[in-house]
Amino acid sequence: MLVFLNKLNAVSLQQSSAVKATVAQIQKRTDEVFAEKNLQSNINFEKFFKQIFANSDIPISAETEVLLPFDTVLAVLYHLATSDQRAVSNALNFQYASLLLQESTTLLDDLNTFKCTEEPGAREQICLERTKEIFGYSLGKTFLKVYLDEPTITPIVSDLMKKIQKGYINVVLGYDWMANSTKAYLKDKIESMRTFITQPDWLREKNALENFYEELNASADKESPYPLNFMNVNQWYLAKKRNWQRFKATITSLENLEIYHMQWSRYLGTVQATFLKSINQVRVEGGLLQSPAFVANSPGFMNFGGLGTVLGHEIGHSFDQQ
Repeated sequence: MLVFLNKLNAVSLQQSSAVKATVAQIQKRTDEVFAEKNLQSNINFEKFFKQIFANSDIPISAETEVLLPFDTVLAVLYHLATSDQRAVSNALNFQYASLLLQESTTLLDDLNTFKCTEEPGAREQICLERTKEIFGYSLGKTFLKVYLDEPTITPIVSDLMKKIQKGYINVVLGYDWMANSTKAYLKDKIESMRTFITQPDWLREKNALENFYEELNASADKESPYPLNFMNVNQWYLAKKRNWQRFKATITSLENLEIYHMQWSRYLGTVQATFLKSINQVRVEGGLLQSPAFVANSPGFMNFGGLGTVLGHEIGHSFDQQ
């Protein structure tokens, strides 16, 4: 198995130019090369790509165009076809077991003696970051429900943001050296700046969270098989992420684009505020709306000095030249 993996690694690292072709064209060329070597082609590319993009919104057919390093892929396929199939099977099982061990207990992960690197940080932190990556909206909604009184906090933060925007506008309009056309442009830009507080608008709708995780087939039962849950969660995760990558790659207009569209998922309890220049939007994270930065029933001057400083900083980024 180790001999097979070493050779596979060497073959995979070979550089080759990416080729753009339809799935049918790639299949035809692969079949021809294998026939020249008196071998039966060991892959159905259309079926392969359909499996990869299963449960996503990406359609696959024989006429779908793909971009891949054909010579490298062909070398890998040839190595698989001419290797001891027991070694191939053992390698697949080993890789799968290694992935399971990485997200299991520290004791079991230490059994994985073939690892070349160690993930930094405590096991609890590694698992938390992984959970936040995949279940960011679910975990974040729980954080908001437990730690924030959103009906009270949201209008206060919104009002604070509007007052800071008004302050910026007053400063800009007071400049004698600035052209009126520039003042009008900056005033419009600041006034039209959109602010999201704690979460995207769609997530506030009824059953939004359930709909987002609808295709996820995993069990919370402690007796359920861990490998099966692992596979189901990762299958769902890849489908979601690939849909998002396709959406991002095919954006033709910034109209109706939201700051939350920049990621397929996000943990809502982050201590952060973000400004996205390309669409003139600010995102205020739920983790930031806590003491000492923000307290709902505090005098206004205290929140101006805390959260207001952060919001003013983000609005200031709208004037960035680079």
